[in-house]
Amino acid sequence: MKKIVLFAPDNCMPSTLTGPMDVFSAAGVSWNFVNAQPITPLFDVSLSAVAGHKIKCHNGLEIPTQTHWRDIDCADVVFIPSFAVMGGGPKLPDDLIAWFKKMAEGGAIIASVCTGAFFLAGTGLLENKQATTHWAFQDQLKMQNPSIQLLRDSILVDDGGIITAGGGSAWHDLVLYLIERLVGLEVANQTAKMFLLDRHEIQQTSYASSVPQVYHNDAAVVKAQQWIALNYVSADVVNQAMQQSSLASRTFYRRFSRAVGVTPLKYLQSIRIEKSKMLLETSNRSVEDIAIEVGYLDVGNFRKCFKREVKLLPAEYRKKFSSGIPAKDALKNR
Repeated sequence: MKKIVLFAPDNCMPSTLTGPMDVFSAAGVSWNFVNAQPITPLFDVSLSAVAGHKIKCHNGLEIPTQTHWRDIDCADVVFIPSFAVMGGGPKLPDDLIAWFKKMAEGGAIIASVCTGAFFLAGTGLLENKQATTHWAFQDQLKMQNPSIQLLRDSILVDDGGIITAGGGSAWHDLVLYLIERLVGLEVANQTAKMFLLDRHEIQQTSYASSVPQVYHNDAAVVKAQQWIALNYVSADVVNQAMQQSSLASRTFYRRFSRAVGVTPLKYLQSIRIEKSKMLLETSNRSVEDIAIEVGYLDVGNFRKCFKREVKLLPAEYRKKFSSGIPAKDALKNR
């Protein structure tokens, strides 16, 4: 059997720990059982953690570990779930870093899902590697680990056996990929059918907020951002925002770009696109009406900007993210 070590940081998200454990454990079992085939477990799955004896999850749940990492000499996969990254990645002890490197040098696949990439980066194994993480924390990961070649759109990145997956439920993609790689596509597909798991077919960018997620202490720029957020439909909103900041023109553009990471015009466009996404998700209004509602007089320009930011056309986005049925009516229409 292939050996899977699920290695959990404190404050981990338990769904990205117990979900993979269930799926790995069911491979070769659940499908075989319902189809009257011999039951053949394919993975030996164990839990380990930094502290060694107990996993303290972000939601308060405590899960006992089964194996201390110091007692593990080899594995086929070491799997790192997501965790709360308040303040960045953890500082790992030298002996734990050495253990991860020993596992990798011994041929183990080292994999992380979502913000688990911060933990993986802490081992040094992501240095000069291609990687991905949750869309909301990509800038933070890159800032803290400049050598990482961040593939922002990707749901899954495999760089020489160091594998990272995007946000949240991307663990579905990661687990199915690992099952396929280790024991074959047929078992991966059978297991996916048993758990009703779908691989993500679009880029991670399509799920992301279009508004830059930046935290800074420039009060004048914050005033300008707030003005743009409230008055994004206005034709001259950038100049109005500059007036609200009480900064001279050159100073305003320089400080805004430095604090937010994009120009004021780009920021305005991101606000408009985010508002349009909400309207596409929650209403049946035409694309033309929505374009006008968020400040675009030229619907062609709106479609172009939307496609550039979201990687989908407005109609494609609506099809993906809107059921067109109010939640209260969803069950009785199925």
